[in-house]
Amino acid sequence: MPVSLEPLGVGVQIPYHFRCPISLELMHDPVTVCTGQTYDQTSIESWVATENTTCPVTRSPLMDFTLILNPTLQRLIQEWCVANRSFGVERIPTSKQPTDPTMVKNLLNQASSGSAPFGLRLSALRRLRGLARYSDKN
Repeated sequence: MPVSLEPLGVGVQIPYHFRCPISLELMHDPVTVCTGQTYDQTSIESWVATENTTCPVTRSPLMDFTLILNPTLQRLIQEWCVANRSFGVERIPTSKQPTDPTMVKNLLNQASSGSAPFGLRLSALRRLRGLARYSDKN
């Protein structure tokens, strides 16, 4: 559950840079867009899904919709959560990283290759299913 902007306890407030500029909530999966701004992944995906094509902070056009994970910021947020758990702050779960697209492409090629042995195609399909189950981002 997102943490609100209100102080969590005596003297505990969410650091400004740990808040998503869209939702103003503690970021769980910080990602950076092409303008260099960082948002919680869910918030920026919702922003773009509603046909917004500009960066919410800079108002610059989003020429590329690639989201770059920011694991350093996520670790800093997690450390802050752990350091403030006595004030009721819960540690955010570590997100599962999506699989490398090249690996997925290779598995898809193996699975759809009519010349590959049946066992190899079946194995590729099982690996793809496992990757899909591992993370919803796959």
